[in-house]
Formats: sequence, C-alpha cells, structure tokens
Amino acid sequence: MINQSQNTILIQSIIESEFRNLKTIINNKTNKINKKRNYCYYYKQFEKNAKIYERIAHHYKNKNDLKLSYNLFELSSLLYYESAVLREQCNLLYYNNDILIKNDISHLEAYNDCIKKYERCTKNKKKILHNLEINNS
Repeated sequence: MINQSQNTILIQSIIESEFRNLKTIINNKTNKINKKRNYCYYYKQFEKNAKIYERIAHHYKNKNDLKLSYNLFELSSLLYYESAVLREQCNLLYYNNDILIKNDISHLEAYNDCIKKYERCTKNKKKILHNLEINNS
C-alpha cells in the first residue's frame, strides 16, 4: 500500500512530466499541430487534463498540502491557457468565415470558458501563495 509521502512524490513526478510534455508541445507547436484534427485533439486533451488536475489541486488544498496544490493549480492554469490559445488559433485558421458562423461562435464561447477557468486557477494559486507566505513567516 502506498503511504502519503509516496503518494505525494508520485503526484509531483506526474506534474513534472506534464510540465515537460506541455513545454515540448508549446515549443514544437507548428510542427506537431498542423492539421485541424490535431488542433481539436490537443485543445480537448489540454482542457480534459486541466479539469483533472484542478480537481486534484482542490483535494490537496483541502488536505492542507498547499505546495502540491499550488503546483497542480499552476499546471491546470497553463493547460487551460494553452487550450484557449489553440482554440483561438483553430478558430482563426479553420472557422473564421460567414459559412461556419455557428462553429465560430461555439469556438469563441469555448475560448472564453477556458480563459475563465484559467483565471479561476490563477486566483487559487494566488490564495495558496498567500497562505504559504503566512505559514512561513
């Protein structure tokens, strides 16, 4: 059975791996994401993963593991942000004309939703950072 310390180490390793993968994708965006379906795959996957990490962040925040929670909120906020960026790019490249106005509107709504979630995670990060500073003083 995994104890709390091992669990924390495992989660931290997953976070580090996700940050590396996200950095690689961002740095190689033009090579990796060159088709409409790739845009759709990545922005959906980023948002899906962000939701998972945000839930885990709340779990650890409630358990008072603020450092781990902060890292998870950082990861989820970056994933939401990148999802929004990809949605915007996809919209500009593939949907931005009068014929596809319905898809255009849904992409803009999804973009705005991702930005709101990004801002929510950023606010949680700031609260946790403030609590960490209080606890360390």
